[in-house]
Amino acid sequence: MRCYLPSDLLACGEVQIKGAEAHYLRDVRRIEAGDSVEIFDGQGRTASGRCLEVFRSAVRLQVNVPVTHPRPSPTLHLIQAIAKNKSMDWLVQKATELGVDEIHPVQTHHAVVHLDGRNTNKKRDRWNDIAINATRQCERPWVPVVHPITRLDACLPRFHEELLLTGDLAPNASPLGHVLQSLPLAKLPDMALAIGPEGDWTDEERKALESAGSTPVNLGTTTLRTETAALYGLSVFRFLYRESSREKGIES
Repeated sequence: MRCYLPSDLLACGEVQIKGAEAHYLRDVRRIEAGDSVEIFDGQGRTASGRCLEVFRSAVRLQVNVPVTHPRPSPTLHLIQAIAKNKSMDWLVQKATELGVDEIHPVQTHHAVVHLDGRNTNKKRDRWNDIAINATRQCERPWVPVVHPITRLDACLPRFHEELLLTGDLAPNASPLGHVLQSLPLAKLPDMALAIGPEGDWTDEERKALESAGSTPVNLGTTTLRTETAALYGLSVFRFLYRESSREKGIES
């Protein structure tokens, strides 16, 4: 079993787990004294450990020396138009399982959900918690970064060095698989995949993406919901972009 412990608390020796993680170990996994556990901090460090004692509101562990794992390479960013509540929660969970490294939630004109300043921090905190739980389940050492919610035009300037691809229904969009297969595996760039809302991009948003150097890509012959489109793109990336590099002996 695995549990999450923030970086500032993960160290060799005895630690006491409280809060949600203690509830998970005690009430969900029914941990007992003597059971083995893996601890991860979401920042690339993991450590093996052993349960020493279970309390009503805490679990005491003996932690061995942490091991540091390198960041995945190349980095995969998902620029995602905010979907409806449950759909966005589900998307963050599954994107984490598929290996996304950074999630950039963006407000778009046609999005069903429009958040004000009072709600954005709560949403981001919820998505961070979902990403941590999904990382624990799928045994990744790194929790994806969930960035603050912003406008699309404010998000794009940071991607001048990445390969920026945009899911687009336009007839001139190239198949995503063809674009990824054309890349040289020996020197793969970091990639950002932008997925729009159910109502698609506006002309202004397309112009902003084009100005940022984005390449429009199609995601198959059927029209997908925004959360399905994102997971389709991440799955293709994982199969053709990351798994291929491993098969050929290239570090990833």
